Amino acid sequence: MEKSDPTKRLIRSNNIWKLAIIDNIDFKEKGFKFGNIYDVTRDNSHATLRMTPLFRTNENINDILMRFQQTIDELLGFEKINGELTYKKDFDADTIKCAILSKLNPGYLGPSPDVIILEPGANPNSDEEILRVAKIYKGDFSMDEHSFLDIVADEAIYHRLIRCRDKWPKIRPILGAWHTSKDFCSVLIVLFSSYRLLSLQSSAKVMVKKIRNAREISPKTGVPLRSCERYVELLEKTGKITIGHQSGRPRKLTPKKCRQIGMIVKHNHFTTASEIKAQLEEKNSGLEISVWSIRRELKNLGFVSVRPRKVPLLTQKAKENRLSWARDYVNYNWKKVVFSDETTIQMFCNTISAWSRDAKPIVPMVKHPFKVHVWGAISVKGKIGMHMFIENLDRHLYRQILNEHLYDNANAMHSRRWVFQQDNDPKHTSRDAKSDLETHLSGRVLPWPSYSPDLNPIENV
Repeated sequence: MEKSDPTKRLIRSNNIWKLAIIDNIDFKEKGFKFGNIYDVTRDNSHATLRMTPLFRTNENINDILMRFQQTIDELLGFEKINGELTYKKDFDADTIKCAILSKLNPGYLGPSPDVIILEPGANPNSDEEILRVAKIYKGDFSMDEHSFLDIVADEAIYHRLIRCRDKWPKIRPILGAWHTSKDFCSVLIVLFSSYRLLSLQSSAKVMVKKIRNAREISPKTGVPLRSCERYVELLEKTGKITIGHQSGRPRKLTPKKCRQIGMIVKHNHFTTASEIKAQLEEKNSGLEISVWSIRRELKNLGFVSVRPRKVPLLTQKAKENRLSWARDYVNYNWKKVVFSDETTIQMFCNTISAWSRDAKPIVPMVKHPFKVHVWGAISVKGKIGMHMFIENLDRHLYRQILNEHLYDNANAMHSRRWVFQQDNDPKHTSRDAKSDLETHLSGRVLPWPSYSPDLNPIENV
């Protein structure tokens, strides 16, 4: 590929702001050329996308604003009569439009942004590589040590830029909501390339009239010689530069292969993206596809990666009991039920996930982490009672908790017209606990099916 120096086309002064865009992008091709993108020859399939939209100040802007103001003033016709300011009201949006068009030629007079894209390098998934790319902008913009650089990035690079601020405090990362893909990068590339081609077309038309030699145009614009020759030829034949349609690389995942991915996951929800990749490549000879493409397609199919919830293993008898209980109590008055349960809160509980280059990431843990147990009871009217304790729960402590935190509180709130719910924990169904419940709540303990924590609304509290 012919290599040029695209920085020759950068405007290094009179910019409204210093704005940079950084993203990571992978290519299988060894060379890439699209519109006004140059200087992208590299030795691997990784590159860091650098887009520099430089919005120049326009000589005509002040004149245009003054014409707008004059037009509005004429339409309003301000007058001061007897000390009061009056103005006309006999015009609408169409009148304003016609008045503006009579003084301004329609069309785009503003300058188009210049774009510099892609610096080759190593795998860009590191803080050092992102900082290196950011510092390239420092030279592009001729920035001094006191100038700030605003950088638009996705969430992953945003976090890297935050860490890079320790080495370059003048970086100001802007968190973008655009989580980019190759398709979206193509949209950005087409957008900015098209702007540049419009600007190039205007410049080339003038140069063709004066120079009519691609070899003289190329060094003045920083555009490769072959491109200048093609543009000059187009301008001489048609009088304009057309941007041809480029379809890009065909998708590796055909609709049939996408359906195969869906069938693999439906057959086994615990199949990993790497396993799906292996199965897909085994079924389709010659297919080479990345794990990231598999994950992206799974998202397109509506699948999400979640940590499976642990639920009790229900036997057939337990399922039948649950169904029978649900039918018996489908029309029950649940407003009079007091629900109860216990839970444990523990420090240093290893429930987090982590990304790590180490195959076995470690988290420091204490041998005996501190934990506290909580018993609670609720009803439709609110909290009945709560008790925290650190000792192990047994039938004696359970009876003490009910005596101190349940009976009087529930009676005060429900006037003895309430039913108590508890699960089938052995401590709850012990002989001593049953005796106490029969004394205080004769016939007012709700039967409860085994292995049914999901039926208890206190689980959501």
